[in-house]
Amino acid sequence: MNDKSESKLEASIGFSRKWDAREAGREVAESAIKKLSKPPSFFLLFSTIHYKDHGGFQELLDGIWDILPEGTPLIGGTVAGFVNNYGCYTRGATALAVSYPDMNVAVGFGKHTKLTPKMAARKCANTIKKGLKKSNYTNRLLINMISAPTIPKIPIIGRKNFVKSKFFGWIASTIGVRLFPFFGHGLGKEDDLIDKLTQLMPDYYFIGGSAIDSGKYFNYCKVCTLETGKRWRKSDKGKASLNRCPSICPIESKVCTKCKIKKTANQFKRCKAVRDGLDSWCKGCRREAGRRWYHFGNGKAHQQRYGVTHRTQRCKASRKSKLKTAFGITEKEYLELFRKQNG
Repeated sequence: MNDKSESKLEASIGFSRKWDAREAGREVAESAIKKLSKPPSFFLLFSTIHYKDHGGFQELLDGIWDILPEGTPLIGGTVAGFVNNYGCYTRGATALAVSYPDMNVAVGFGKHTKLTPKMAARKCANTIKKGLKKSNYTNRLLINMISAPTIPKIPIIGRKNFVKSKFFGWIASTIGVRLFPFFGHGLGKEDDLIDKLTQLMPDYYFIGGSAIDSGKYFNYCKVCTLETGKRWRKSDKGKASLNRCPSICPIESKVCTKCKIKKTANQFKRCKAVRDGLDSWCKGCRREAGRRWYHFGNGKAHQQRYGVTHRTQRCKASRKSKLKTAFGITEKEYLELFRKQNG
């Protein structure tokens, strides 16, 4: 970029909160370039991971290219959330479109950043240098987006933050660390990439970040947890689950599995072990079953034995407590005094 240039610099922010990937791509591109008087010189895009399950990232790009002029330099990545002049969001897409005539732009990329980070950095640097070979501008800025750590889905174990099993933990920490990069997973190599890029491009200013997935291996703060819960309750799965929750949507009636009669909910006792929150037997059947057990089973004898035993233990505990609090002596000391004084 030329320091003495008097040409007009224009920049605009695009934004979309639509769920469908293609529609979101069209909206974010259209809202970004409509405020520019000239076609954008480059397009910087950030989106959340949820578009992976709502059309795919290719659909998102196709929607952008439906609006964006062909050949516009574009880079971007997935983020857990983003901030723009419209607010702070954890779902959607945002973009920065910049138009400036006295500026040269080149896009470079390197593959297999987790497996061979230095080779990926070298390829990216060579592509950018080749694209800017004829550029005479002195100010040079490099915007980089690097793939962040991702947790793979391991057979049998699944996708977990940590593994409790010593055997599977040993496999993940020894064999897995070397094997995961071949499939694009594992630890991020941001430090190695930045160090290599700095060596290859010492006259560039660097700015950028890491493109992450859903961030499920992070711990959510209290605010994000509450926000996630609100979005879940509004979703179809959340509404279906809440319809089965007795504390929010209680059922009005139920059939007793003992007497086979349909009765209202207030004729059943609460039971957390049952999905609908109500006991499988009604109160009358439970009461009758308890009465039969007491009179014709071992209930009466059990209660008598329990009553005698419990009453004896309670008397002993009360005696010990009274001696300690009132006189400050133990039962053993009391018996010793009782023996010395002959009662």
